[in-house]
Amino acid sequence: MRLVHASIYAHLPDIHSLKGRRNIARSLTESLRKKNLSILEIPATQSQELELHVAYLAADDRQAKQILRNIEEALYTRFPQYEWEIDSEMF
Repeated sequence: MRLVHASIYAHLPDIHSLKGRRNIARSLTESLRKKNLSILEIPATQSQELELHVAYLAADDRQAKQILRNIEEALYTRFPQYEWEIDSEMF
């Protein structure tokens, strides 16, 4: 059994309000929660910063990596205009 923690960061240059950032965060959170992932949004001081933390359990390394690929795919499918940075660690 593997526990995975992923930190997701994005700079949102075309978002100029906290409401706009919250809309993106809410959309991603709803999408990822459907995949049985735990998600935490970290409050940002600027509307153009987005930080999410995701945690999940996987049966093995292969499944853990597949779920991480699915997360990346969801990010780039829903919001391809942004550059996403994902850092992950497995325990």
